[in-house]
Amino acid sequence: MIEIASPLGLIVSRPAPALDGGDSLSRAGQVMESSRVSAVLVDRGEAILSERDMARALVAGRRPEDPVATVATPHPLAVSSHTAILDAAALMLNEEVRHLVVRFDDDGLGIASMRAVLAVLLQASTPELWMQHLRLEIRLHPSDLWLG
Repeated sequence: MIEIASPLGLIVSRPAPALDGGDSLSRAGQVMESSRVSAVLVDRGEAILSERDMARALVAGRRPEDPVATVATPHPLAVSSHTAILDAAALMLNEEVRHLVVRFDDDGLGIASMRAVLAVLLQASTPELWMQHLRLEIRLHPSDLWLG
């Protein structure tokens, strides 16, 4: 059973789909759809392109044939595959990202999504432990809190 202290690499079961920066947004959408993922690596992990990036690009007037490099997020957050799942959750929340690049010891790369991380947290047998840990790890600004 995967626990909150388990290494993040356990929930990244396959290499991340990847594109070259010159590939089109249309191609990126096809890769995401066929791979059933919400993000792809660009230029060997130098950038990441998510569904959200694509939606923003299209709203901004980008065309499906435009290259992914023009809208991909450069220098994405990357962590070791040995990072605890709970620590990854805190990092994602603090940095307001939905995906982390996961670096494996063999130089392989994967992507961990917030959805996969939260699935592990929600299955934890003692949610009080991870909730307390996250409360300590997450840096919230008072304006981020909804009080009513």
